[in-house]
Amino acid sequence: EYIADGLRPLFELFPVYNVGDGFLKLADFFFASVVLNDDSSPLDWDVSGRPICYMFVMSIPYFSILLLLECSQVGGAGGMVGRWVRRARAFASRSVLRMYGETFDNSSGELILNDGGLVLENDI
Repeated sequence: EYIADGLRPLFELFPVYNVGDGFLKLADFFFASVVLNDDSSPLDWDVSGRPICYMFVMSIPYFSILLLLECSQVGGAGGMVGRWVRRARAFASRSVLRMYGETFDNSSGELILNDGGLVLENDI
């Protein structure tokens, strides 16, 4: 319990945690308002205001990361970070292809097609 309380600020960086926390607090609010006649609002800071605020604040960096990743897929966009993301994606793609037995030309880096194992539709 003490560990969970200590890690709560870290958990609040993730929108999924905030949505779940907001839903749980709304369920508690409904119980408190019906059974205990509590007059607080569902958007109070202690009910669902805090998770909504955290989700709004964290939407800005998450949207920035999304734009960076989307722009890095376009030719030269994204600057140095975009170049790094494109290289990492190319490395991952080549690693998967090598794992499946494909080969690459060492000088140009292009894929060498191995059509020997393919069966043509006309041969079937």
